[in-house]
Amino acid sequence: MSPNSTCSNNLHHEINLHTAAIQTRLKQIDKAVRNCHPAIPGIRIDSPDVIASVFRVGWHPKLIEVNLWIYKHNPDRIVLTCGHRESKWMNRPDIHNTDPLRADDLRAREFANPEITEAWINQNWDYGKKPYRVCMYHRSARCNKCANVFGIDTRKGLTRSQTCPSCAAGSNSLVDLGPHFHIQVRNETVFIGA
Repeated sequence: MSPNSTCSNNLHHEINLHTAAIQTRLKQIDKAVRNCHPAIPGIRIDSPDVIASVFRVGWHPKLIEVNLWIYKHNPDRIVLTCGHRESKWMNRPDIHNTDPLRADDLRAREFANPEITEAWINQNWDYGKKPYRVCMYHRSARCNKCANVFGIDTRKGLTRSQTCPSCAAGSNSLVDLGPHFHIQVRNETVFIGA
């Protein structure tokens, strides 16, 4: 047996020993994590388009902080319905097309009482500039004719008598975007709750 093959065999043996030790340690860590943190439901995402909008740009640290805080208190109710969106979709720049992202939408129907949830979030978080708020509960519609998005009454929803305020298209051209929470932050957004 040549000295090179002996060296190679020894090295191979050492690599196998260390690999086995690492794999054993990883299994121990994985088991410890499972025991300490039982499985919790995740944040759900509404559709493939929303998945793309969530990962298109980075998120502002304050937006992450607010969403994690909401999730901590409502782990089974968080459904993201909008993240980043292109300005052409809105026909104007808005907080949903910033980089890093400073606004997202959560489905409101997951919560038993959306008005109370809105007030609860705003009692605990300060946007940093009045009269703006961190959370706004609203319903909105998009016109298929001009693509404008506008808010509609949260109690009435989308009624047949409503038309797009921009182009006066009939109510059959409107798409109800559903009730949702619009979560928005700026650098000065702070947690003020107990």
